[in-house]
Amino acid sequence: SFFPQISQGPIGKYTDLAPQLYTPHAFDYDAFVKGAERVILGYFKKMVVADNLAVFIGNIYSEPAEHSGFMLAFATLMYAFQLYADFSGYMDIALGISNCMGIKLTENFKTPYFSSSIAEFWRRWHISLGTWFKEYLYYPVLRSRLISDLGKKLSKKGKKKLSRSLTTVIGLLVTWLLIGFWHGSEWRFVFYGLYHGTFVILASVLGDFYAKMRARARIKEESVLWKLFTIFRTFFIVCVGYVLFRANSIQDAVLIFKRICSSAFFADIFKGLFTEETGIMYWLLIAASLVVCFIVDLIDEKKGFITWLNEIKLPLRWIILYVLLFGIIIFGVYGSGVDVGGFLYEQF
Repeated sequence: SFFPQISQGPIGKYTDLAPQLYTPHAFDYDAFVKGAERVILGYFKKMVVADNLAVFIGNIYSEPAEHSGFMLAFATLMYAFQLYADFSGYMDIALGISNCMGIKLTENFKTPYFSSSIAEFWRRWHISLGTWFKEYLYYPVLRSRLISDLGKKLSKKGKKKLSRSLTTVIGLLVTWLLIGFWHGSEWRFVFYGLYHGTFVILASVLGDFYAKMRARARIKEESVLWKLFTIFRTFFIVCVGYVLFRANSIQDAVLIFKRICSSAFFADIFKGLFTEETGIMYWLLIAASLVVCFIVDLIDEKKGFITWLNEIKLPLRWIILYVLLFGIIIFGVYGSGVDVGGFLYEQF
């Protein structure tokens, strides 16, 4: 339907979709097989990973005052994986079904947790949303009469660098404020948008300064250690933002930050980890399923998982597909006692 495509993507343009929707399609066996494989992968991410993680995260975030800072931090880390599995799983299902029907939708999700910066993260996460905001908000703001006149006045005074920086900052600030509003009208979403926008603005304005500092420190950007550092740094920044994104209110978010950054971090540290719902077998399943997702992402980053899957020998391909399929059947959550039926991005 219309709303899920707007909220979750990909947000397609009529000029791109119309020719495919109004053109008759002959059955393509190869496209159908690849689409079905992607659907299976998507349901594994959604039902085995995301929906199982929802049980633990819901328990912790529903009563943040009852848990240690460590457990709140760990739940936030798990939420990063839940949201990843939920959103990328949805995209796999949507694009897989479309592929079965001979319709190619725009990729909307590209291994975002391998990003080296917040700007890159948003170029990989909900790609079509970022493109839409760039084309229909960011550029129009920069071209608006008010911003354009401001830039010209500063340029005439010999402040061209300030002109470029200031207009860019204003454009980015407005864009990220509205991205926050797009996710919801609550203050936590507004702050979430501004939080990410701040890092994008700092990278844009201080990019040359950062480059000089790296040069003075003799840090090579192509270095594996530096690359790993930037990936973990970006992931940490993203996880901090997820507290605002997942908390039930701005008051809960403040409480969570306080407990994580205080002595409450160590108080009753493991309370909530093992319950009737989340025992040893539960965490073994979570660990195994996250390893599967990590391997899929590694292959996706290099080649594309579905492409790789169809290049390997048939027996191994069937083994992998049957493992995913039976994983869904045996370990998937079907909503019994847990409200996990919908996709997370349908809430925004």
